Amino acid sequence: LHYVLTKAAGRSVAEKTVDWLLSQFEVGSADRSVFRRAREIGLADFEDSVVASIAEANQCAYIVTRNLDDFGGSPVPSVLPGFFLQSLKVANVRKVN
Repeated sequence: LHYVLTKAAGRSVAEKTVDWLLSQFEVGSADRSVFRRAREIGLADFEDSVVASIAEANQCAYIVTRNLDDFGGSPVPSVLPGFFLQSLKVANVRKVN
Protein backbone atom coordinates (compact mmCIF):
# COMPACT_ATOMS: atom_id res chain seq x y z
CA LEU A 1 0.00 0.00 0.00
CA HIS A 2 2.72 2.44 0.97
CA TYR A 3 4.55 1.76 -2.30
CA VAL A 4 1.44 2.31 -4.44
CA LEU A 5 0.46 5.47 -2.59
CA THR A 6 3.98 6.87 -2.82
CA LYS A 7 4.00 6.35 -6.58
CA ALA A 8 0.52 7.84 -7.00
CA ALA A 9 0.49 10.70 -4.50
CA GLY A 10 3.92 11.09 -2.94
CA ARG A 11 5.63 9.93 0.22
CA SER A 12 3.92 12.39 2.56
CA VAL A 13 0.43 11.26 1.51
CA ALA A 14 1.49 7.62 1.74
CA GLU A 15 2.81 8.04 5.27
CA LYS A 16 -0.25 9.97 6.46
CA THR A 17 -2.57 7.39 4.93
CA VAL A 18 -0.75 4.44 6.48
CA ASP A 19 -0.71 6.21 9.86
CA TRP A 20 -4.46 6.82 9.60
CA LEU A 21 -5.14 3.20 8.64
CA LEU A 22 -3.07 1.97 11.59
CA SER A 23 -5.09 4.21 13.91
CA GLN A 24 -8.40 2.83 12.58
CA PHE A 25 -7.78 -0.88 12.04
CA GLU A 26 -6.12 -3.75 13.84
CA VAL A 27 -3.30 -5.63 12.14
CA GLY A 28 -3.54 -9.42 12.31
CA SER A 29 -0.46 -11.45 13.11
CA ALA A 30 0.69 -14.72 11.63
CA ASP A 31 2.34 -17.58 13.47
CA ARG A 32 3.03 -21.19 12.55
CA SER A 33 -0.58 -22.25 13.12
CA VAL A 34 -1.83 -19.55 10.73
CA PHE A 35 0.46 -20.83 7.99
CA ARG A 36 -0.58 -24.42 8.65
CA ARG A 37 -4.22 -23.38 8.41
CA ALA A 38 -3.42 -21.56 5.16
CA ARG A 39 -2.17 -24.85 3.72
CA GLU A 40 -5.50 -26.45 4.71
CA ILE A 41 -7.56 -23.65 3.14
CA GLY A 42 -5.79 -24.33 -0.13
CA LEU A 43 -6.76 -21.37 -2.32
CA ALA A 44 -5.07 -21.24 -5.73
CA ASP A 45 -2.57 -18.66 -4.46
CA PHE A 46 -0.85 -19.50 -1.17
CA GLU A 47 -0.55 -15.84 -0.18
CA ASP A 48 -4.33 -15.50 -0.51
CA SER A 49 -4.70 -18.54 1.74
CA VAL A 50 -2.47 -16.80 4.30
CA VAL A 51 -4.67 -13.69 4.14
CA ALA A 52 -7.77 -15.85 4.60
CA SER A 53 -6.19 -17.71 7.51
CA ILE A 54 -5.14 -14.48 9.24
CA ALA A 55 -8.65 -13.08 8.74
CA GLU A 56 -10.16 -16.25 10.19
CA ALA A 57 -7.81 -16.33 13.18
CA ASN A 58 -8.59 -12.69 13.97
CA GLN A 59 -12.35 -13.16 13.52
CA CYS A 60 -12.57 -10.59 10.74
CA ALA A 61 -15.98 -9.93 9.26
CA TYR A 62 -14.61 -9.51 5.72
CA ILE A 63 -11.60 -9.68 3.47
CA VAL A 64 -11.64 -6.47 1.44
CA THR A 65 -10.29 -7.11 -2.05
CA ARG A 66 -10.70 -6.16 -5.69
CA ASN A 67 -10.34 -9.85 -6.58
CA LEU A 68 -13.35 -11.66 -5.14
CA ASP A 69 -12.67 -14.77 -7.21
CA ASP A 70 -9.29 -15.22 -5.50
CA PHE A 71 -11.06 -15.81 -2.18
CA GLY A 72 -13.87 -18.08 -3.40
CA GLY A 73 -13.00 -20.86 -0.94
CA SER A 74 -12.13 -18.60 1.97
CA PRO A 75 -13.68 -19.21 5.40
CA VAL A 76 -14.10 -15.41 5.65
CA PRO A 77 -16.32 -13.71 3.05
CA SER A 78 -14.65 -11.32 0.64
CA VAL A 79 -16.17 -8.00 -0.39
CA LEU A 80 -15.30 -5.24 -2.81
CA PRO A 81 -13.81 -2.03 -1.37
CA GLY A 82 -16.89 -0.01 -2.39
CA PHE A 83 -19.18 -2.35 -0.45
CA PHE A 84 -16.93 -2.13 2.60
CA LEU A 85 -16.78 1.68 2.47
CA GLN A 86 -20.55 1.86 2.13
CA SER A 87 -20.97 -0.42 5.14
CA LEU A 88 -18.74 1.93 7.16
CA LYS A 89 -20.91 4.90 6.17
CA VAL A 90 -24.06 3.04 7.23
CA ALA A 91 -22.45 2.07 10.55
CA ASN A 92 -21.47 5.71 11.20
CA VAL A 93 -24.99 6.92 10.43
CA ARG A 94 -26.38 4.39 12.93
CA LYS A 95 -23.95 5.64 15.61
CA VAL A 96 -25.03 9.25 15.08
CA ASN A 97 -28.76 8.48 15.21
